[in-house]
Amino acid sequence: MQATFRCPYKNRFDQCTAHFGCRNQRKPKEPGGLFQCGSDDQLDYRSAWETDQRPATPGRGQIRCDGTSYPLSTGGTLFDYADQLGTRVPTSCGRTGHCHECIVEVTRGAQALNAPTSAEEFLGGEFRLACQAKVEDADVDIEFAPLFRTPRILTQTVDRPAEIDPVVQRRGQAIYYGDEEIDQYRGHLYGLAIDLGTTTIVLDLVDLETGESVHLSAFENPQRFGGSDIMHRISYDGQHPG
Repeated sequence: MQATFRCPYKNRFDQCTAHFGCRNQRKPKEPGGLFQCGSDDQLDYRSAWETDQRPATPGRGQIRCDGTSYPLSTGGTLFDYADQLGTRVPTSCGRTGHCHECIVEVTRGAQALNAPTSAEEFLGGEFRLACQAKVEDADVDIEFAPLFRTPRILTQTVDRPAEIDPVVQRRGQAIYYGDEEIDQYRGHLYGLAIDLGTTTIVLDLVDLETGESVHLSAFENPQRFGGSDIMHRISYDGQHPG
């Protein structure tokens, strides 16, 4: 009986997570999503990989980003080096060039990279997609910087204010949760409104007696390293259990 093996780039959702082309890749189920994997898990799945198999050659150059440097070798993408440098670069397509989120500006050594691919036709100047820009000359220093969008936080509704319907209420000096007394009034009664978004998490401390916002805080969702949408984060979790 001949053993069969699962392609290492095929996740549990039968999606392709390879950073290179493969003849087994099928149309994504959703626009901008990962390719579906058409591999039948036979021993010859490697023959479908459309990738340069030449070994990486170390060079004399260094790659820099955010003040950190790393030795260069041929073959790696700027996204690969961003991983080595600890630099976060946004992506939601598994580094296949479809989401167009991993835009970086190459401020030095652009001539050491491969020519822009068809996925980068919309870019100009020294801007590249980190997943598509591959090092071809490792003797030239390269410096790049990711582009990040500054999020704008919507703090008010667009038509009319929402009515506050607190789960706790004050009756005299007692605080009730439904019909259960849970605490004594201490001068203020606050509630915390939380908007858990895929990109940004917003916390709003609200005075439940007046309805006024006391303090607003927001920060980037720390799960963005797994992708900028829920499906790709689920896929990332399947590829990196624990």
